[in-house]
Amino acid sequence: MLGTGTELDPYQITSRLELEAIVNDYTAHYKLMNDIDLSDSNWTPLPLKHPVTNAIFSGTIDGNGKRILNMTVTIESGTIRAGFFEAISGATVKKLGFENINLTTNYMYASPLPYANNCIIEECYATGTVTLNGTATYGGGLCGYITNGSKVSNCWTDVHITTESGQLCGGFSGYIFQNTTQVSNCFAFGTITDKTDAWDGVGGFYGQLPTNTSYHPKFLYCYFDSTKLGNTNHTTNQVFAWTTEQLQTASNFTDNFSSDIWLLKDSQYPKLQAFEEKVVVVIEERNIVSHINNLNSGVMIDKIATQKIVSSFNELSAQAQKIIRATKTNTTFVKDIVSGVVRQMQVVKVGAETVTSYILPITSNIESLVKRVKLMTATVISDVGTFNSEVVREIQSLRQALSFIDVIVGKVITPTLKPVEIEAIVYHMENGTLSEYLSNQYSMSVLENRTLVEVRE
Repeated sequence: MLGTGTELDPYQITSRLELEAIVNDYTAHYKLMNDIDLSDSNWTPLPLKHPVTNAIFSGTIDGNGKRILNMTVTIESGTIRAGFFEAISGATVKKLGFENINLTTNYMYASPLPYANNCIIEECYATGTVTLNGTATYGGGLCGYITNGSKVSNCWTDVHITTESGQLCGGFSGYIFQNTTQVSNCFAFGTITDKTDAWDGVGGFYGQLPTNTSYHPKFLYCYFDSTKLGNTNHTTNQVFAWTTEQLQTASNFTDNFSSDIWLLKDSQYPKLQAFEEKVVVVIEERNIVSHINNLNSGVMIDKIATQKIVSSFNELSAQAQKIIRATKTNTTFVKDIVSGVVRQMQVVKVGAETVTSYILPITSNIESLVKRVKLMTATVISDVGTFNSEVVREIQSLRQALSFIDVIVGKVITPTLKPVEIEAIVYHMENGTLSEYLSNQYSMSVLENRTLVEVRE
């Protein structure tokens, strides 16, 4: 697992296998990085003592607002304690949830943390069931036995406990010992079934305290649900038996419960912010992941479309390059034709028919050129929106290639010809109707120039 096991760089637990690996080092620091589901098989409690050092776990478990889910432990015989650990001593457990536990024992000690000696336990919770068969004792919603200066704070349980012995069973802890031990700001919302129906060693929050009151622990703002429990057994100073309605009234706790730690809302039990915030984050993460997946899907579609466009553009660009090269080659030829037109126009008889008779042979002679220019023009016009500025400049070259029209009409029009006008000129050149088109479309000053000398008979 990642990490070095120090306080600043704890081992990072992400799986059941890594959770089980805690047994390799009972003094290290550990941090859960995600919820871990144990429903695939029963959990074997981490041993009472380290197999090599013979020490009880004294490290740190930082739950990080994550949960151990569906932990099932069944002890039918032997002396193993039913819980996540068998025991912890001098350890710290914080912000760890035990959700939907199912612990059953025929021995003793059944709870997520069966035995806590001089430990710090804070911002933890447990839900599920605990069953103590026969003479089994020390059953609790979170701890079986709390002792020797342990500090437990800001925790809650909602566990149903069943006991056949009717001894040392409580909604929060079965037994709490020593005047240096303190339990504060904690709740027990669950229920208890005492099959003896004596309720002697069974209580809503704790099962029993030491007979000698000098060893009684210190309680501060601790509560259990008397509505669910059906009795108010074992209340002491600062352990209160409140109804469900009282426990679900937020204003009853605002003075003594920090809003940084507790989520207090009417009509629901107080809950820990560390885990409620996690729920919000999970929802947000799911929404973000879903949104990212949608975006990724869109990006893939766009990417495919872009690839097709790029491929098409590359093909068009290659075609355009051929057209451009052809245009450059044909420009000289067109210029030669224009020069011939200029010379022939000097001997043209004034009149539309004479001009036409001279233009038609020209258009006939350049029929192949017309087809190439038409193809070139149509291609450029259709793709002008996607070509870059270099291609636009080459379109200007097409206008120059048709500059002989300026000589025919007697004025400069080709630099400003629109693509549709270029296409029209090529069309009329191909169909032998250029003179009529030019005559109708433009004022052909050559026809009006009466100073030309007729040299033809």
